[in-house]
Amino acid sequence: MSTAPPAPKEAPKSPHIWTGSADQEDRVETLIKKSGCWDLHLKVSDCMGEHRDWRKCQDVVKEFRTCVQSVQVGEPPNEDTPKATDVKK
Repeated sequence: MSTAPPAPKEAPKSPHIWTGSADQEDRVETLIKKSGCWDLHLKVSDCMGEHRDWRKCQDVVKEFRTCVQSVQVGEPPNEDTPKATDVKK
């Protein structure tokens, strides 16, 4: 008696699909928004969505990391940091 293996689950169509609970998502979004780094977070997400290769997004990832780190040590976000709406596509 042979049993066929179960069919594999279909992978999400986008790598940016949230798989956590709504409470987790809201908490993460709230923390990023409160940090003042939300526009940079969106910029990273846009880059990853466009290129689908984190290596091509290192400049924006570094900007986002710098913003988050500055908030962690108590400095206000850099006002000179470009907003996602300022970036030309």
